[in-house]
Amino acid sequence: MSADITSLPMDRTNKKGLSRGKTIGLLTQGAVDPNNRSIWAGAVAAAKDAGVNLVCFPGRTLHSPYEFEAQSNVIYDLVDSQNVDGIVIWLAGLNSWISQKENRPFLERFEGLPVVTVGILVDGFPGVVVDNYRGMCDVVSHMIQVHKKSRIAFIRGPKRHQEAKDRYRAYKDMLKQHNIQKDPELI
Repeated sequence: MSADITSLPMDRTNKKGLSRGKTIGLLTQGAVDPNNRSIWAGAVAAAKDAGVNLVCFPGRTLHSPYEFEAQSNVIYDLVDSQNVDGIVIWLAGLNSWISQKENRPFLERFEGLPVVTVGILVDGFPGVVVDNYRGMCDVVSHMIQVHKKSRIAFIRGPKRHQEAKDRYRAYKDMLKQHNIQKDPELI
């Protein structure tokens, strides 16, 4: 699947027969928290710079145990080649309740559309990720070396969430590297 928006068809027509330019869909949790708002704002700016339309599909986490969240995800059923030319999926924000292997079936439902993931890499799909491990290593080392802290609390995040796992692994590794005993009461 190609992620290059320049190869998408131009001047497609909408249901009223009016011409429209390239349109990218953004699947996200909406603007619920500051991280979501940053992702959304960045996508809006990138779409504007690229001269493409952006349609946001603000659902919630996949397979959420909370009924109201699960019902929000019917919005993803609206994503198809009739209304978008490609999609960007903030997968890291959507997969708190699913395993890594469950990401693929969700992505495959958009077969025929170029798909790019954000936050989680899935074989066969282009994606963009942040190096959460290195970033957390830098933060914990800074707290230890610059601020001389040895009792550093850590909020884990969802246990199935890959980014949260990477950050937790970095936290533990940096404590160990600096000979600091991990305190379960701080986690």
